[in-house]
Amino acid sequence: MGAPDGRILLVPAESGGLWLLQPEAGGGALRWFGPARPLQASPAATGPAATDPGRAVGACGDHAVLLTEEGDQLVSLIVAPPEGAGAAPRSAELGRAPALGPLSGASVACLPAADPTGEAALLVGLPGARAGAGAVYRWTIGQTPAPILLGPTAGQLLGGTTIAGHDLNGDGLDDLAVSAWGAMNNAGAVWLIDGPLPPIPADVPDRRYFSRIDGDVAGFALAYAGDTDGDGYGELLVGAHGADHRGWSAGAAYLVDPRGRGPLDRAQATFLGDAANDRAGWSVAGGADVNNDGRADLIIGAPGVDSGAAEAGAVFLRLGGERGVFVLSPASALRAGPSQQAQLGEAVALLPADGGLAFGRARRAPPGTAETPALTRLQPALTPRR
Repeated sequence: MGAPDGRILLVPAESGGLWLLQPEAGGGALRWFGPARPLQASPAATGPAATDPGRAVGACGDHAVLLTEEGDQLVSLIVAPPEGAGAAPRSAELGRAPALGPLSGASVACLPAADPTGEAALLVGLPGARAGAGAVYRWTIGQTPAPILLGPTAGQLLGGTTIAGHDLNGDGLDDLAVSAWGAMNNAGAVWLIDGPLPPIPADVPDRRYFSRIDGDVAGFALAYAGDTDGDGYGELLVGAHGADHRGWSAGAAYLVDPRGRGPLDRAQATFLGDAANDRAGWSVAGGADVNNDGRADLIIGAPGVDSGAAEAGAVFLRLGGERGVFVLSPASALRAGPSQQAQLGEAVALLPADGGLAFGRARRAPPGTAETPALTRLQPALTPRR
């Protein structure tokens, strides 16, 4: 996962726990929320680079892999969940490499045995590399990172989100989906690369989903949705918070079949923000069956929704199997933000371990008002309102 500076990240772990990376004064904090309820946040991670917890985080089982910078070095850290209540996560340096480009907006995925030698490897997306063309690198720890995909032109921002470890086309091989939300004057696109991963730098293939409208920033959020319709194949959920279908930056999220290609307005399902500045699709997640009907469900964050207060934000849960165009009205939200400018929905997650949901908000409550956690987790088997 990756995000521009100042954006929180929420990453599910294998056991049902969660990693939360949230900017704070003087750096930021990486905290662990275990699978037990109610949610209990750990202290911030300790160890190397503890004062600057990095710009990208991904999960390897229950561990987090964190990317940060130190001078002209790219540093990867492995972070373990805390041992015992009140303890902090423990971090250790995993590897170093010469800086490959700006880390802002970077993404990282853990690829066990992805390297031809069988060594553990990371997949690192750097949208700011190569004058903003972007690139994706395979980094086998102990070796020099090798580029495997190169953005075709400056400003594409390829690599903002990198999804790996899923067979997207049904051929038995793990494939790759990579966003480039700067493509085509910030219209945005998602490129689809059939496995196995290329061993040498490759041009971005022609197979992609894309927006036709400048400024949609399609692919700013991207998630593996799981099998939402029961056909045996998984889908992708593409967030485009700049889409203007129902007003400036009302936003949208598109559910697409990764075996296909084409403009996003031909998506299997389209979820539209209701009003200007809702920013629906700022965050998206899928891959878990919340209501136990055998189909994966979806969650969409819209941090700009005026749900009782300006920019309180909202989170929307949509059941698998929906096809067509739907409007995300505030009345249909699963949860609304607690206060003005809380921006609930800036980060969302679905938890495959138990079908639970989690979502975060960018800002704490104003002084003098009741505080609520920056991260909320709900029990599974919820019934979303339409």
